[in-house]
Amino acid sequence: MRPILCGNACLSLSVVVPGKMPRTYKSFARLFVEADLRPGSSLTLGHEQTSYLVSVLRLKADDSVILFNGRDGAWLARITDPHRKGVTMELVVQTAHQTPAADLWFGFAPLKTGRLDYLVQKATEMG
Repeated sequence: MRPILCGNACLSLSVVVPGKMPRTYKSFARLFVEADLRPGSSLTLGHEQTSYLVSVLRLKADDSVILFNGRDGAWLARITDPHRKGVTMELVVQTAHQTPAADLWFGFAPLKTGRLDYLVQKATEMG
């Protein structure tokens, strides 16, 4: 069964499959991909991601997942051709725009040399 999109804003969109409860985008599996995500495009996943979707999550044709790549935002994608060698997915709609990277500055004045390694550790944890 092909899902039907309903709603008028990306945050309130839900997917309705006839005979099942509506699902919001937060309940879909999320998957990171390297490929560029563009409207109306399709992509074929590699072996590891295919194994995860088909064997672990047991997704079938017409099931949906959220794809993201860190550049183009998050996209709802529908499985069109599931095989163990490669899953083909069709991008349906963009669910979230990519947020710009934070401009973070970290300044410090080293007063004691003994605590400098602790400061470097905490700065590394912050990113």
